[in-house]
Amino acid sequence: LDTLARRDALTGLDNRRAFVEAARARLAAGEPLQLLVADIDHFKRINDSMGHAAGDEALVHAAGVLTQAAPHGSIVARIGGEEFALLVPAATDPTALVARIAAELAHMPAPSAAGLKRMTCSFGVAAAHPGERLDSLLSRADAALYAAKDGGRDRMALAS
Repeated sequence: LDTLARRDALTGLDNRRAFVEAARARLAAGEPLQLLVADIDHFKRINDSMGHAAGDEALVHAAGVLTQAAPHGSIVARIGGEEFALLVPAATDPTALVARIAAELAHMPAPSAAGLKRMTCSFGVAAAHPGERLDSLLSRADAALYAAKDGGRDRMALAS
């Protein structure tokens, strides 16, 4: 039952509850971390034009790419609809990580009978400040994500 309560049934990733618990613990321990929030671009269009089965395939595909790209010791979770979180060591170069993820998404498009040609994500990145709480870190990463989406999608924005 604990696994069912902490795992996303579709992707197999941690769900929001598990992510929040683990992230709070790591932040409280003072680990130097940064948070990447990823959102699949135009996900509603995938569901509306190709059907929910294709949308599910896109989510599973994105989860696999994010998991493979995440540095050792990272937490990867599906925190909402088409939104994912990666809590990574502070030494991780977010530009290189996002570039690797984008390349994998582009070169391994989610399979679909309707022929999804390319899937992209937008990313918001925030480095945790010493003593920062998770809600603040999430808020800053979300603000950066919205800046990336407002800037044209398929890009990364850094939080201030």
